[in-house]
Amino acid sequence: MMTEAPNEGRIGTGILDEIPFAHKIGTFANITKGDCGIIYPDNRNYAMCMMINLPSSEANKHFSMVSSLIYLYLSSQK
Repeated sequence: MMTEAPNEGRIGTGILDEIPFAHKIGTFANITKGDCGIIYPDNRNYAMCMMINLPSSEANKHFSMVSSLIYLYLSSQK
């Protein structure tokens, strides 16, 4: 069920579209954004959780950048 949650521009934007991931987003006081999930690439599953205290447009850039760095690093490991 959590793999069908909307992406909302958070950790899912840093991985390839075909990689399944399950996650739960949250927002507190219209500025703190959070996203925790499990990403399921072929070579290794991993979990990540982020909370950012910025407006959505800025927070989404950080979610994408950090998620992408983690995905690229782990997908290059054997």
